[in-house]
Amino acid sequence: MPVRNGGEIEQGYRPDRVYEVNGRLLIVEIETSTDRKKHLGNYLKAHEYLNRSDKSGDILMIIKERDNTKLDSIYNQLSKYYQWITGLGAKKLHVQIITIDQLSKAKNKNIGLFTKAFKKIGKKL
Repeated sequence: MPVRNGGEIEQGYRPDRVYEVNGRLLIVEIETSTDRKKHLGNYLKAHEYLNRSDKSGDILMIIKERDNTKLDSIYNQLSKYYQWITGLGAKKLHVQIITIDQLSKAKNKNIGLFTKAFKKIGKKL
């Protein structure tokens, strides 16, 4: 189902996965490191790409929680940048941040990636 699985969608930008459903893109970025700069970079690249795109889209950030990297802390960090970038006139996008554990639980319950139930998981910017 992925349109691209880790490939380059434009020069210098390789999201982990990109899906297209009914003309709408879903960019998926998976980050297992504790480096907050990587989380921020992944988010900003995805938002910037969708901002310039002629297609509408959403961003799904999947993180691995660790002692020093929690869902709430990544959400709080990215929220500031989301407010800043949309305040500058960028498109307001649906950005969802979930943990790998939440993704696994959703898969075990057969909650599909494109369902309303899935969109309730994690945090939204």
